[in-house]
Amino acid sequence: MVIFYVVFLVISLFFGIHSLLVSKDEISAVHMFILSLYFLLTIYEINGKPFHLRYYYLVLWLLIINGLFHLFFIQSIFYGIISLLFAFSAWQSIKRLRLS
Repeated sequence: MVIFYVVFLVISLFFGIHSLLVSKDEISAVHMFILSLYFLLTIYEINGKPFHLRYYYLVLWLLIINGLFHLFFIQSIFYGIISLLFAFSAWQSIKRLRLS
């Protein structure tokens, strides 16, 4: 399971750097970097060494803002839904970590 998240992390970092430096598409680069941050948090959580809850709240709000921005301002429904689904997953992680 961790291997898939590491692969997704590397892919999203690659596409973020590519979008920023080659394509000059800053909005997609920010989206990919936020997803990379989410994957990094998830990898550490699966390994049993979760970050402090404030980082999860930060990623949660970044994903929500990114998703709403893509849905309503950029009109990129796919990026918006992906961000909101990962935001829901981050919210579930927050609930799980608060209980333990």
